[in-house]
Amino acid sequence: GYDPDVPGALGGSIVLGLGSSTAASSNVCITDGTSGDGADFIVYENPFTTIDGEETGTNSEVALVAVSQNGSDWYTFPTSQNTLPLIDPDRYTGYAGVHTTASGGDRFDLATVIAAEAALDDTFQACYVRLTDGGGLHMDYGNTQSDMFASGADIDAVTVVHAVAAP
Repeated sequence: GYDPDVPGALGGSIVLGLGSSTAASSNVCITDGTSGDGADFIVYENPFTTIDGEETGTNSEVALVAVSQNGSDWYTFPTSQNTLPLIDPDRYTGYAGVHTTASGGDRFDLATVIAAEAALDDTFQACYVRLTDGGGLHMDYGNTQSDMFASGADIDAVTVVHAVAAP
């Protein structure tokens, strides 16, 4: 079972430096490739369709998404949760770990974080992506189930849609 005294059980994170699948030495950065409208990268977690009583929805395990150009200065995508049931993926905005792989994963547009951060402009490139388990601070359906309490996000993949060679 879940032990709150065990470090790393909640809120763990991973930082991904981006590279090319064709040349190990060819690093890339995500760019806002569609003039501010459309996904620039996609995060795949393993939420799955489930039923809670009469309601069908998603067993989400949310993660916060942050990007950095230099690996030191991080900018987190804004998130929100509305009052829909925990099992409804439409409850969560700005998180990874919400939409199933079959439904296309969770899509992120750099324009969103650029608009939210005064320090950034449309030339910002994300060379690093940090994914942090939402833990108990960002309640999701997966963390409310007694047999999976605080199971946390388990990221499967990140796909870069728009990239340029790293500076």
